[in-house]
Amino acid sequence: MGSPLVDVVETGGEVHVVVDLPGFDEEEITIQADDDTLFIAAERPAAAGETGGAGGEEFDVVRAERPRRLERTVRLPPNGDVDAATATYEDGVCTVTVPKAETTRRRIGFQ
Repeated sequence: MGSPLVDVVETGGEVHVVVDLPGFDEEEITIQADDDTLFIAAERPAAAGETGGAGGEEFDVVRAERPRRLERTVRLPPNGDVDAATATYEDGVCTVTVPKAETTRRRIGFQ
């Protein structure tokens, strides 16, 4: 299992998590989130000993350097609104956009 390269860019109103996942199809990528954590995983099917060549014959992988599974966990700011998050996948790059909810600070007085 490997760990993909990630950039986290924070703007005034959003957090953008950009993840390099080249060679994966969109259906092979899973994105999950809780209040302050984003979990991204991608897994491609195994190749060794599977059928899939021309005519359905079996093949053996002689050398495999590309990981079958990549996963990464990214901490989000506490005001990230994961319920409103969106994701896009283009040219091997997955971008998750998490809007930041407005926060207000309460003044706490002394007793």
